[in-house]
Amino acid sequence: MRKSPEIAEKERNLRTFGLKIIPVTYNRLWREAAKIKGEKPVSPADVFVIATAKTEHPTNKKDKPRRKHSLGYKTKKDLI
Repeated sequence: MRKSPEIAEKERNLRTFGLKIIPVTYNRLWREAAKIKGEKPVSPADVFVIATAKTEHPTNKKDKPRRKHSLGYKTKKDLI
């Protein structure tokens, strides 16, 4: 897929902040987002944030609390 120069520049700028760009064509991400949206009254933007977190960083088997994030939650279960 070809990108316009403006979009390519915006993508470079986002990457300089350490953001990882994940294509929305990723089927697992779509499925997880649809599942969350069907279960909870969450905005579409937030649905993709949660789905990305769940698909890119799945919790470990024991679901141990990880470091406390700036938003005040310790695990993904606290977020959802």
